[in-house]
Amino acid sequence: MTITDADLDAPQEPPGSAFPPGLGLGDDAEGPQDAFAMPVRESRGRPLWLYVLGAAVAVVILVLLINLLLGGDDGGERPGGDGGGQVTAEQATATMCGHIQQVQVFRDDALGTAAERLQADVAALKQAGERPTAKQVKAVITAIGDAREALANQRPTQKPFAALQDAMAALPC
Repeated sequence: MTITDADLDAPQEPPGSAFPPGLGLGDDAEGPQDAFAMPVRESRGRPLWLYVLGAAVAVVILVLLINLLLGGDDGGERPGGDGGGQVTAEQATATMCGHIQQVQVFRDDALGTAAERLQADVAALKQAGERPTAKQVKAVITAIGDAREALANQRPTQKPFAALQDAMAALPC
């Protein structure tokens, strides 16, 4: 191909847009308006019920988040508390089992804290009518006292802790 002076002197077309025609982003004069057109349904917008449903879902989520973040406490009495509220046997047993988990740490301060909490659990279990379980918890408290004494006096701890494990194994946890 050869380029002549006549080719260079001929009027040139203006450069076209880099965007496809019909998008409204460039000069749409270079091509047909519907070259890349997609079928579009004329619409008035979304229906009102969709906005109402979205608002209701947002309110429910907001209430749940506030309830979750602020604790959602029902104000009831805690098992083993000193409020004198009625405690069911299941609540008292569940609380006691949670406090028994603290006995798994064989440190003097952890054992002392667990013994105090278990003492409150004995009262809650008695109130709930679980006297046999309360008696078993008292045996655990006695075994905790023996283990703490062995630790404090630097005596062998194998027998006191074995007795403690046996007493805990008798519990319904």
